[in-house]
Amino acid sequence: MSANGAGGLPLVVLDAEGRLTVTFVRRKVSTLPGVSYQVQFSNDVDGSFVENPSAITSTPVSIDAIWERVTVTDSVAASDSNPKRFTRLQVAEL
Repeated sequence: MSANGAGGLPLVVLDAEGRLTVTFVRRKVSTLPGVSYQVQFSNDVDGSFVENPSAITSTPVSIDAIWERVTVTDSVAASDSNPKRFTRLQVAEL
């Protein structure tokens, strides 16, 4: 992934604290995209995915006049008692 581009996205990695970090590209609100983007997390891949209100969202980084890159970090880290964590990016038409 280049510093200013979108190659290789979306990207999901574990940070040093064992939390999932999701980086993706979305249309800027000013371009009236007609879609919403929501990063969701779950303890079970077959379970209920919900938006984590305490997830850490970075300030969007502008790529160009239409697109921006966003990073969201789950506030829940994988642990011995909960070794698995799953994420998905839900894109919906408004």
